[in-house]
Amino acid sequence: TQQAFPITYLPPISYVAYFMAASAPLIDIYEHWPKSTYRNRAEIASPKGRYRISVPVSKDKHHTPVREVKISYKENWQQNHWRAIRSFYSNSPYFLHYEP
Repeated sequence: TQQAFPITYLPPISYVAYFMAASAPLIDIYEHWPKSTYRNRAEIASPKGRYRISVPVSKDKHHTPVREVKISYKENWQQNHWRAIRSFYSNSPYFLHYEP
C-alpha cells in the first residue's frame, strides 16, 4: 500500500520517521499548495531557540498544484540559510565532515 506524504523542506524528525516506516512512501505532487506549512519552511535550533527559515516560492493562482510551484530566486535565500546553519552548528561535532 502506498502512503502519500506532502513535500517538505528540512522536515521535522517525526516526518522522516513516518516516511521511512511507510512500506511504499511517495510525495504527492498533485495536492494543492497550502500556505504556512513545512512545504517551504523549516525551523532550526539556535542558541536563542527556534530559528525560522523559508524558501521563497512563486505560484500563479490560489489553488496551485505542488508540481507547478516554482522556487523564487529574486533573493539570495540559499546564502542566508547556509549562514544561519554555519553560525548555529559550526561548533557541533562532525560539522566539518558534513559541511562540504
